[in-house]
Amino acid sequence: MFNHRWMGYIVKKIPLLLILCIPSVFTCGQQQRVSDLEFPFIDAGSDSARTCQSFQNVDGVDGLYMLRYYGDYGKRLEKQNQTVLNGFNSQPSRRECSLFTALGDSARPLYGRNFDNPECGVLIGLYRPSDGYASIAFSRLNDFGFDKVIDPDTLTAQDRARILYAPFFSAGGMNARGVVTALAYLEGVQTVPDAEQRPVFVTLWIREILDHASNIDEAVAICKRCRVFDAGPDICSHHILICDASGRSVIVEYHEGLWRIMPNVQPWQVVTNSPLFGRSQEERQKRCRRYKKAFETLEEKEGKITQQEGMSLLKALSVGGERSGTQWSSLFDIAERNILLSLYRNYKNLYRVSLPTSSLKN
Repeated sequence: MFNHRWMGYIVKKIPLLLILCIPSVFTCGQQQRVSDLEFPFIDAGSDSARTCQSFQNVDGVDGLYMLRYYGDYGKRLEKQNQTVLNGFNSQPSRRECSLFTALGDSARPLYGRNFDNPECGVLIGLYRPSDGYASIAFSRLNDFGFDKVIDPDTLTAQDRARILYAPFFSAGGMNARGVVTALAYLEGVQTVPDAEQRPVFVTLWIREILDHASNIDEAVAICKRCRVFDAGPDICSHHILICDASGRSVIVEYHEGLWRIMPNVQPWQVVTNSPLFGRSQEERQKRCRRYKKAFETLEEKEGKITQQEGMSLLKALSVGGERSGTQWSSLFDIAERNILLSLYRNYKNLYRVSLPTSSLKN
């Protein structure tokens, strides 16, 4: 995935956080434990103060944090986007990520993603813009300058203010309308200036889709209005996989000056870290063993898998260890609007987070 070096223009390193209890636990299969997570609720104070106060560590889980964002954030994110655009030029280092959709059961589409990166804390945020849809999104804590394990008692007011940029650093997520999207690294390509496109940093690209797309068509339209950058103001080194509640998915990749849109032709799709546009399935599978493994597994099942099978596939696609490898695996159950989560390749102890019922009204 993307490198944290560009974050030097935004934050500096700080320590520690707060505690959230896990309300319910049940057994899934013979050896998996699934713990339900709830977003903190803060009922008093300004929007900024409530947001900062809601930033809490999940009790007993090093490296996992939750946040409920109060109030709108549009102007803050636009300002941050301009700051990044004007202030950096850094090449992301290559990381392995794996994404797939399993659409064989049209009533229960699933989306799986492995986020592979150097060791980092994981933030699960709940966001609700004034002009869009509520969403759950995942971010790396080091994008805020935080270490993996941090102590809330040592956070200054200035440190806490950095939390207000959390929506900007969305590496993937799901919104209330059932749109899911996430990033995967590619070798950087030069983008072509277009007067009808605005420059958008790569993680803000994800945020724009989660906030404003109710289906695949609207998500693609958002992409076409963006000139996405990450390794410099005219370099894009990521592609994305988008899925919606209707059971459609699409890969979006920048190639030779244009966004290339690749809809699913089978009831599944796979994205890893090699270019896909214009490549045959044979070429795609030769270039990446993870792509081959995921494609063959989904092909055998005709895109129809259970949650347990989806998490098993993510485990099979995971790489490395805790310090450099799969930091989290997330399986999105789009129909139910919930997400199963594994941290640091621990597939015996899973977590489940759901969009609150109230957020589904938009």
